[in-house]
Formats: sequence, C-alpha cells, structure tokens
Amino acid sequence: MRWISIQQPSDLAGWRAGYFAQVKSAAELDAVGSRAWVEFQEYLAVAQGLTEADFKGYMRDLVLDRTYAGWSDRREAVRSQVVNVTGIPFDYLRDHPADWRPKTYDIDFAALHPSSQVWLGVKALPVSARNSGGPGLPARLADMARKHEEFGDKWGTALVIYFDPKKKSAPVGAEEMARVQNAWSSL
Repeated sequence: MRWISIQQPSDLAGWRAGYFAQVKSAAELDAVGSRAWVEFQEYLAVAQGLTEADFKGYMRDLVLDRTYAGWSDRREAVRSQVVNVTGIPFDYLRDHPADWRPKTYDIDFAALHPSSQVWLGVKALPVSARNSGGPGLPARLADMARKHEEFGDKWGTALVIYFDPKKKSAPVGAEEMARVQNAWSSL
C-alpha cells in the first residue's frame, strides 16, 4: 500500500485513523470482507465454524494490522542497517520542535551533523520505484523532489536511497550506503 509510505504513521492507531479517513471507511472495508464471505461460501461450502464477522475481521487484520507491521518492520530494517553501516545517528524524530515536520518534506529519517549543525534527511524507496515507470510514479517522484528541495532550503540535505525488500537482513546496497556516507561527509 503506497499510501502508508505517504502518511508515515507513528503507530497503528494513527495508521487506522488515516486509512479510514483517506482510503476507505470502516464500512467500505467491511463490505470487502462481506464480498469475500459470499465468495467463500459459493466456492468452499464445506467451511465449518467461519462467519461473515470472521471475514470482516480478517480483512481489517490484513489491510490494517499486517500492512502496518510490514511497513514499520521494513522501515526499521532500512534505518538500522544505515545506522549500523555508516555510524550516522539517524532517527525518526517523533519528538520534534513545532517547526520541524519531516512528513511534510517526505523524509523517513534524519540526523543532525554535529559539527555543521545541518540535517541530512533520507527517504528510502524500494528499487521497484526506481526501475518501474508505473502510473503516477513520475508525478510522485517530482513532488518528492520539490519537497526535498524545500527541506534543503530550510534544514540541510535530503537524499533518496533505494533498498531491495527481498533482502531482509541487509536491504540497502553498498552503493546506496556510499551515497549516504558521502552526503554526510559533505555537510
């Protein structure tokens, strides 16, 4: 779900509220569960003990809870690897001054350079975002570039890195790590 990367929720409750406000309402999600229940009944009439409420619950778990868990695990794996390899103290900056809005600038995590007092913000995207020309992607990347330029004008430097979601333990490649290290060194 692309929308979770845009919203960048800080917790599951925030993801649920944002999903219901911006993507589908609770009633619409329950309707998907109801349609799945009808399909299930038509094709697998031998099911025992499952109810329509079970299917609605399953849809909520799949769309909300599992999506959030996967997104936050992926995001933390990327941040942890970058911190461990580069030694740069990147964080999500959940507690920030009133004028700091990393979500506004499309930044996943950032670090303040100790000597220059300039920020390095990082946006991590899957390699598919670089390799595919899916519908809406050029506009999305252009919007991100505009936001990163605004971040640069006010705070420091913003950098996009790409990761391979299939590589769970080390999703970010050496070339991307070098780009982060070079950006940090130039601050």
